[in-house]
Amino acid sequence: MAENMISLATKGVGGTDEDWWYLVTEPSGDSYVLHEWSYLSLNNLKTDSGSKKIGVDDFLKAAGSYGAAVSALKKHLRRDA
Repeated sequence: MAENMISLATKGVGGTDEDWWYLVTEPSGDSYVLHEWSYLSLNNLKTDSGSKKIGVDDFLKAAGSYGAAVSALKKHLRRDA
């Protein structure tokens, strides 16, 4: 399995909210985007973290939701073509 980071976003006070996006290619040749996140609420010191697999086509269609990560994936795909 090959994993290439395509984007990293840090938000919040002191960078307490982070999102990572990876393009994952399975040995079978199937690919998907893996979104991982870790958020910390400073108001109540609660954390939220997790991950989600998103099909490449679905990810590319969700440009408004993922913004810069979609642009980064498009650039990565053009480079590998």
